[in-house]
Amino acid sequence: MFKNLTDFGMERNLKEAIGFYIVSLLLFILIGILLGRIFVRINPCISDEGIDIFLIVITVVYCITLYSIIHFKKQMDSSEYIKTLATVVGLIFILGEIFSLLFIAILTMAKNESETRDDEEKIDVERY
Repeated sequence: MFKNLTDFGMERNLKEAIGFYIVSLLLFILIGILLGRIFVRINPCISDEGIDIFLIVITVVYCITLYSIIHFKKQMDSSEYIKTLATVVGLIFILGEIFSLLFIAILTMAKNESETRDDEEKIDVERY
C-alpha cells in the first residue's frame, strides 16, 4: 500500500492510490503547519484572513507541483495538461485540498504513456 511512494511515474492500483493519497495529505498538513508557524512568527500581527489566503496559496502550489510531477513522469498528453490542471485548481477553490488530492491520487492510477509507446514500438518492430 505504501511502497514506491516517490515513484511518480508508476501505475498504481486502487490500494496503492489510497496509500499515496493518505501520505500526500499528511505531508500537506505537515508542510502547512510548518510554513504557517513560520509565517505567523515573521508577521505576528497577521489577521485570520491573511492566514487563510496564505494557506490557499500553499494548497495551490502543493497541488500544482504534485500534479505536474505526476503528469511529466507519466509523459501524458500535453493537450490535456492545461484542462486537467484547471480542474485541479478549480477543485481546490470549490471543494478544498482534500478533493483535489483525491483527484491527483486517481491520476496516479493512469498508465504511463512512455511504457505504452515502447510497447507499440516493439509490436511495430516485430511486424517487420
